[in-house]
Amino acid sequence: MNISTKAWTVAYKIMGAAIALMVLGAIVLVSLNNAQLRAENQDMYADLQASQENAQSLYEQLLSEGVEPEGEPPADVTPGPTGDPGPRGERGPSGPAGDDGAPGPSGVPGAPGAPGSNGSKGDPGTTGPMGPSGPPGPQGDPGPQGLPGADGRGIQSLYCDDTTGRWTVTYTDTTTADAGVCRTPILEGVIP
Repeated sequence: MNISTKAWTVAYKIMGAAIALMVLGAIVLVSLNNAQLRAENQDMYADLQASQENAQSLYEQLLSEGVEPEGEPPADVTPGPTGDPGPRGERGPSGPAGDDGAPGPSGVPGAPGAPGSNGSKGDPGTTGPMGPSGPPGPQGDPGPQGLPGADGRGIQSLYCDDTTGRWTVTYTDTTTADAGVCRTPILEGVIP
């Protein structure tokens, strides 16, 4: 809990205590005012009773003197003492709902929750299509020059053998090989 949250919490507690003290003070003041009004009403009722008894006594004196006073007897005009309160009446129907009050202040932010668990690994996606070929890259630097190759083999001589009618090739490395027919062979007793 940070300092700002603690400050708001303390402020709300102080405000709640102040409201409770104000309500309690209002209840005490109303109770004292009601007690004072009851005392005043009792004093006024006592004065009224004394005045009624005096008026009734004077009214009776006039009657005893033979004078018929005008008006009604004081006992008929002034009500008697208040009786005990009657039983409590039935509860009346509920009144209409009042208007919604103004929204209260925002509450103190709550503490951050615990981190959630890691979700399961998703399935691999499908392979996308091959993109178009890019432009050819720049020509690379030439590679190092190779070593000179071994000397090649050339033809030293080519000889047509009259007896066999075939070519005999002699290479520069002194090897020989048959190179095919060069003429029809001459056979004894056969004229070409």
